[in-house]
Amino acid sequence: MAEGDSAGFDGAYVPPPGTVFAEVAVHTTQPARRPFTYAIPPGMRVEPGMAVFAPFGPRIVQGIVLAVTDRSEVEAVRPVSAVMDPEPLLDPARTELARWMAEEYLAPLWECVACFLPAGFGQKPVTMVSPVEVPPLLPVDPKDRAILQFLAEHGQVTLDELREGVGQVQMATLQRLQESGHLTVAQGLARPAGRPKFERRVALAVPAGRAREEAAALLERASGRWRAGCWRG
Repeated sequence: MAEGDSAGFDGAYVPPPGTVFAEVAVHTTQPARRPFTYAIPPGMRVEPGMAVFAPFGPRIVQGIVLAVTDRSEVEAVRPVSAVMDPEPLLDPARTELARWMAEEYLAPLWECVACFLPAGFGQKPVTMVSPVEVPPLLPVDPKDRAILQFLAEHGQVTLDELREGVGQVQMATLQRLQESGHLTVAQGLARPAGRPKFERRVALAVPAGRAREEAAALLERASGRWRAGCWRG
């Protein structure tokens, strides 16, 4: 069942007959307990358990496909943006368990799905602001001037970094400066928090039979030295 189209109508369309849909648990701060419905573009292979990128409002977010169906409960939908991995990350038992947890404990669906994902898998959406052309004469508006001055000094920054440097910044201000050709605003995903894990492993360098013979010989020699020590004592 879809959570309505609260993922946003920007870019949504009424799909043609024969469209296949994906019910996706999306990684957002919105505490949704049910998946959102997306259209699967022609030629894209999507299966339950796969990790995908999908639009959510003005952003592209991560999601896990919980089901694939030929029906949609909402008229206008948005398409899946891309498949992250051709192999499913979750099997049917885990996707069903995640849905059950969300319903049983009134918990956000993504948080339930994340219980079964690799550590550090989740990537949060991030807004990047980049300078394009800083005019020789900065704007009269103090906030516009502070934003362009900060970008001239620091180059591409995240929206959080920009706000930390110049104070509160409204998206409407950035969109106006983007329309005037002074900067660009783009949506992306933060780098995964996970890091490669390295383990030391030991393997036999000789066949197992020979290793057992060597171990028996060492044990025999050790026993002989112990008996000799006892005899001397």
